[in-house]
Amino acid sequence: SSVSSSSKDSKSGYGKIGKSMTVYGLAQNGPYADSSVVKLTVLDESTLESTEQVFTGMVEGGFGGYSVKAESLKSNIARVSVTGKYLEAKSGRLSENELTLYALTDLNVHDSVNVNLFTTLEYERVRELVKNKKLSFADAKKQARNELLDAFHVALKDENGKDINFDDPESWSIFGIRDTKNRDEDIVLMGLTAIFSYFRGNSFESFVKDFAEDFAKDGKW
Repeated sequence: SSVSSSSKDSKSGYGKIGKSMTVYGLAQNGPYADSSVVKLTVLDESTLESTEQVFTGMVEGGFGGYSVKAESLKSNIARVSVTGKYLEAKSGRLSENELTLYALTDLNVHDSVNVNLFTTLEYERVRELVKNKKLSFADAKKQARNELLDAFHVALKDENGKDINFDDPESWSIFGIRDTKNRDEDIVLMGLTAIFSYFRGNSFESFVKDFAEDFAKDGKW
């Protein structure tokens, strides 16, 4: 049976425990190939360690889209991972090697979760900030996002000195979206993906892994 919602703010990672939902999104380093495996792992809210709740789905439809049905959630914080081959932007062909990308999200805030290079690069840093620095999930996500944008010299303030409010990277897409709401974020993701595309094969995965591990320590690269 469902546990009653907490009185805490819905964006804190609490509330609606026990709900069931379908999570959907795009798996992109280039669109992932159909039949790529998608796993949604429910995480402990205070440590971001995996729980026993794991739900699976797959990419289908030709554009990297996926859906996963999750039932009786014990936490709203989740990791979505995708493993498979993807369409390389430079060659227009499927990658030779499979690649696993990750995204961390609060399912109270997002039921659409895109998995991309940015969500993967921030993953270990968010875990470090929650587990060892004791930040809330929302604060850790914001700090890691801004640190990562800063690492790639993306301006965090506009010409008037006001903070630019970027959406969570699990909403970004290399395709953009029909309205222009996420345009700046999507341009950042497209540029970042293009830069990293110069690394191919095993060197790509090892570079992503090394970058994420180094960035996790202090939010710098």
